[in-house]
Amino acid sequence: MGELPRFRSELGAFTGVSASLNTSFLSRSFGERQDYPGVLSGIDINAKFGVGLDGVLSESGDGLVFIGLGLRFDAPASSGIVDNPGTQAYGNLLSSIPSRSAYAIRFRMPFYLIPGDLLVAAPFLLIFSESTLNKMAAFATNGGLIPWQSGISTSFGRFQFILGREVSIQLFGRSKIHDAFFQWAKTPNGDSKLAITNYRSTRIELPILEYRPFRDFATAQSSKIFIQLYGGVDIPHNVELSTPSDLVLPELNDVWFLGIRMAFDWRYYFKGK
Repeated sequence: MGELPRFRSELGAFTGVSASLNTSFLSRSFGERQDYPGVLSGIDINAKFGVGLDGVLSESGDGLVFIGLGLRFDAPASSGIVDNPGTQAYGNLLSSIPSRSAYAIRFRMPFYLIPGDLLVAAPFLLIFSESTLNKMAAFATNGGLIPWQSGISTSFGRFQFILGREVSIQLFGRSKIHDAFFQWAKTPNGDSKLAITNYRSTRIELPILEYRPFRDFATAQSSKIFIQLYGGVDIPHNVELSTPSDLVLPELNDVWFLGIRMAFDWRYYFKGK
């Protein structure tokens, strides 16, 4: 009798790991003549550090802040270097986007009105009006000034729109082995010829909707499985021919995509609540 009420909120600083499987539906590939769609699958693993403020006031609250560093590995795209089903039989060799790997950075933070506003406003408000910052943070935690990002709990899981709260940046082609693919290039007399092209790319991924069907929380640890729908763009750069040549490469195209990601997330809280 007289015992304080207990609650399960993920509150405090934490470290953790996450791993995911994902599939992206591509609008096209990088090459000039590769304007047909494809599918690309991959896996990633991240180590994360952050602060959990989930479920402090209600189940709809989400004040999660973290930064994650990790690796991503992509399988070859389903589309070939030409729009011919026969190229699929050769797998990675003739894929429009061969298998590749990347260093990945993932960041998440709630916002008051527009993404990143707390990050910009915090240094000034800490000096001039800490109470205003506290109010903005409370609104952000509960879905923003316009609370369209509040979590929606149902009997079969929790849904939440998270566009603008989370971003993943993946840096492909930064290892010693260059990323490369076949690309049409122009000869001096105006003909086209396939050439091996080295490149780097920066892939920006923006989660849109998150669904969390399973969750488990102890005094200092939490684990969950969740599914995200996301969109984004893959931007190629640092393009060059694999060997010196008089061929002229056209500019590569940005690749827009939509995808689905299923992830397992584990966290250890330094001060369990």
